[in-house]
Amino acid sequence: MNFLCYQKDLPVIKGRYRRVYERTLRQDVEGDTSGDYRATLLKIIDKVGEVEDTSVIEEEEDAKQLYKAMHRVGTDEDTVIRIVTKNSNADRQKLKARYQELYKQDLMKDLRSELSGDFEDTIVAMMMPAVDYDAFCLYEAMKGLKTDKATLIGIICTKNNDQMEAVKQIYKQSKNRIYLLSFSDVI
Repeated sequence: MNFLCYQKDLPVIKGRYRRVYERTLRQDVEGDTSGDYRATLLKIIDKVGEVEDTSVIEEEEDAKQLYKAMHRVGTDEDTVIRIVTKNSNADRQKLKARYQELYKQDLMKDLRSELSGDFEDTIVAMMMPAVDYDAFCLYEAMKGLKTDKATLIGIICTKNNDQMEAVKQIYKQSKNRIYLLSFSDVI
């Protein structure tokens, strides 16, 4: 899921994926996932090339729609998918702040309470600032007895010096924070 936070790199990732594996990323995501998790990933993959500048009015409308989608009988997953996947990471951070302003509630907590499984993990990952997500993935890759070398290499080798410095700072600051205990506890 590392590509979730770096949508600007997705066109290159998709091209390299096709060259290396001789099939599209979309084909493999369709074949290996299901449900809302699949729908979310496919929306991200299919979105490449779009750049939307979210205005304050759109942020407020998105926040209201998310609130309505989660504060009813049964969560409206399609609305959650549509709103989260249409926005850039920077816009999602503004959306979290706007949601807090409007409802005095933490959007991340609401999402975690209403979603579950891979779908929850995907949406929560997308709502994190990219550098926080990288720090979280590094922590997860190194905790326990076995290190996930592919994740370590994937993150460390794809960042420039400034990006790695930011990830290191967040990792150091976050190491003792609750959200690193498990993915479902991300704040």
